Amino acid sequence: MCDTKHCTKNNNNSRNNNKNNVKFIIREATKQDCPSLKQLIIGLAKYESRSLETLPNIEQLEEYGFADQLAKRLFRTVVAQLDGGDGDNNELIGYALYYRNYTPSQGKGMYMEDLYVDSEYRGCGVGRALVAQVAKQCVDAECTSMEWLCYGWNTSSLDFYKNLGAVDIQESLECHKFGISGDDKLAQLANKTVDQQSIKYKIRTGVRDDCPAVREMILKFTVDVKMNLNKVVTLDQLRDDGFGDDKDSRQYRLLVVQLDDSSELIGFAIYYNDYSLNDGKGLWLDTLYVKPQYRRSGVGRLLMSRVASEAIADRCHTVCWGCYAWNRRAIDFYEQFGAINYSLVYDLRLFAIDGPALKQLADCALQ
Repeated sequence: MCDTKHCTKNNNNSRNNNKNNVKFIIREATKQDCPSLKQLIIGLAKYESRSLETLPNIEQLEEYGFADQLAKRLFRTVVAQLDGGDGDNNELIGYALYYRNYTPSQGKGMYMEDLYVDSEYRGCGVGRALVAQVAKQCVDAECTSMEWLCYGWNTSSLDFYKNLGAVDIQESLECHKFGISGDDKLAQLANKTVDQQSIKYKIRTGVRDDCPAVREMILKFTVDVKMNLNKVVTLDQLRDDGFGDDKDSRQYRLLVVQLDDSSELIGFAIYYNDYSLNDGKGLWLDTLYVKPQYRRSGVGRLLMSRVASEAIADRCHTVCWGCYAWNRRAIDFYEQFGAINYSLVYDLRLFAIDGPALKQLADCALQ
């Protein structure tokens, strides 16, 4: 249930905080909101001392967030709007931008890229209402978890998220965000070549029939990184999530590495599009795996190169992924490509909320 100290539900689908006398509604953003949304985005960039030059323009917001074809939309947005009643004051005072993410170790999820409330209206329950609405979207879509990043210096936000029941993954599991940013660096990675030596293999786009072999490798990967096997997606889920009949509902794309002289698969990469207001359209590499007996033979490097090629072909400007701090071998592998540890450079904290805490937060959303 909602904490009535911070907000109350009203019949007119708005919330009222007696202390501040602020009434507002939470709703889905529309294309017509993009000019106002851009101003809020500028406000967030200034608050975080980020460059304004790399922010998307209104046309880019319309293209990636409100395209007529659902498959071309990279993100969704909910906004907080003042409830002026008589229509005199209906300005936007906050927003949350989010999109689907996917990991075979847990299944479908939701990633909140940005959350911002105009400074004049903080402490009125607006931020909590926005996060709760994203959580509701997450639960309604049968996603298992919701994640987002927060700067380590932003102690008020860190406390706010922890009070919602979220867990600091950076703190508990030391999961760091890595990435390669910029068209030149991506092109350099995409053009890397490796002598295949005695191992002959090919990298190709995965198909539905690859799912049984890929899932077996997912189980081995899950053991390697010490995660819970009970949360790994089933074979049917893996098939439906990546190769369902409705292309707009597909959660991920797949590359596989196959030996030339047999049908054996020896590695794979699972990835999908993401979106950042700093970098624009990007690609998130969720899982890259090569069977132990084929490591140190260039397979992983060529797989990374192919992922970069896919990103360039899809007009992406970044490729990012997560890696545990204890996995020094993997970190050394990534750093040879010029990857940056964003978590350390920018002091980023990864938060996640799932299970009962996620459902409890979703219950606070406006109906």
